[in-house]
Amino acid sequence: MPSSWNVAPGGGGLYNHYGDLVYADDGRLYVAMNGFAGGAIGIFDTNLNPIGLAPLSQNWTAPAVAYNPKDGLFYVPSDSTTFQKYQIGYYTPKATWKGVLKVSRPLNVQGAKFSAKGNLWVLQNGVYYGIDGANGAVLIANGISMGSADEAEGLDIFDLDTERRPGMSGQLHFQLLENNSLSDDTWWFMHMSAPMGRL
Repeated sequence: MPSSWNVAPGGGGLYNHYGDLVYADDGRLYVAMNGFAGGAIGIFDTNLNPIGLAPLSQNWTAPAVAYNPKDGLFYVPSDSTTFQKYQIGYYTPKATWKGVLKVSRPLNVQGAKFSAKGNLWVLQNGVYYGIDGANGAVLIANGISMGSADEAEGLDIFDLDTERRPGMSGQLHFQLLENNSLSDDTWWFMHMSAPMGRL
């Protein structure tokens, strides 16, 4: 994280934690960030060079950011049932609030992505939820059972049933960390099949 994002001019903390990220169709990476200054989106090029940051007016936290290709907006969870919608400028890193999406059940968002159809997929404790991107109705829920030391993070959509890769399949992908000790953690990529045709 660039030091200018981490420490305010004259001292004091700004942002100190990255959340889930998204690659948008403008060719940039948008990374959710939290810290003493609240929630923000860090913007990078694909070589991971920082471009700028955009503070979020309606978010004290930002565990994830999801880009909706249907409306061109970025969705950031602000509590268990609300995603704030922002337009983020290309030339000037500024987030302009555009409204909310209310989801029909509480979710602890650990990863979120939109499908090409404009519907939202959310990860919570190894369970994925398919959500209608227009009205927030949770329509699909499935996933895996996790141990008490397991932590699921991030979510991405890539159809490995169509574009095959050795030893992998499915449409939804996330990372799973087994928190054992500082010297003995275990980490995996998890791949799950989801009914993407529905959403």
